[in-house]
Parts: sequence; C-alpha cells; structure tokens
Amino acid sequence: MGLAFLTTSCASSYHAINPERINYHAKVESSNVGLQYKYDLLAEAGNKKYAKKEKKSLVQVVAVKYTNNTDRVIDLPQDVKLVAGSNQFTPLTPELAQRQLKQDVPIYLLYLLFTPAKLITSEEYIGGRMVKQESFPISIFLGPGLTAFNLVRASSDNKRLLEELQRYM
Repeated sequence: MGLAFLTTSCASSYHAINPERINYHAKVESSNVGLQYKYDLLAEAGNKKYAKKEKKSLVQVVAVKYTNNTDRVIDLPQDVKLVAGSNQFTPLTPELAQRQLKQDVPIYLLYLLFTPAKLITSEEYIGGRMVKQESFPISIFLGPGLTAFNLVRASSDNKRLLEELQRYM
C-alpha cells in the first residue's frame, strides 16, 4: 500500500501546450474571419493530473486560432460571442482557470508521515524472541525529502501553467 501511494501521489510535471505548434482540426469560417480550435490540450501534452482536474472542475483549456481577413479591427469580447451548445459564455481569466486546475500543494505534506521510517537490515532471534535488530534510518529520504521535492515541483509547475495561460490569453 505504501508503494502504491508513492507511485500515484507524486506531483506531476507540467508539459507546455505550445498553441503555436498545434495542428488544429476544427475550423469555422465566415465573413473573412476564420476560427480554428482544439480541445483536450492538457491531456495531449501529457499533463494527466491537470487534465483530470479539468474534467472534475468543468473547466476546459481550449486553443483558439483567430484569423481576421477583413480591413477592420475586430474586438473579440465586443464583436464575437462565444457559445457552447446554446449557452453563451465568457472565458475565465488565466488566474481563475489556474486556480481551478492547479495541483493541490498541501496534500504532499502527508509524505512527512514517512519521517519515522527505517529499513530493517537484520534481526536476530533466540527461542522465537527477537533479541537484536539492526536498521538504517531512511526517513530523511522518505519524509522530508519526498515532501520537499513534491512541494517544490507542484508549486513550480502550477506557476508554469499560469504563465502559459497568461501568455496566450
């Protein structure tokens, strides 16, 4: 059980989406304006934990490529209405989207529970009773080590997610 916890509960890395490199499949064109879009960006980039949070929180990161072939400036919030099905919506700010999708950092403090852990290297028994036990303290690696690693990794990757959302918003 401890091994399963270790392998499934580690902070995951954030892999950049890079919208400029996306191969858009969905395309809508009208009145010299083109719109291309793509869903499931987080999952396709290998961001399993972020993609899972995306589905759980009902927030979707969507790449949208907008092409204006007219001679006038088009103000997206003013001139373009965004709809999903029959519902009009306003995109979330990058900060709000990141808040919904980020990895929860405090959960990794649970690794501190491994602090008293030790590796038993040998035991000596006489008459069925243990009389001697030798061990090696591995707590520095399991407790504080895993905690620090996961706290730093999750925090920095949450920051990278926010930076990418802000860059392309």
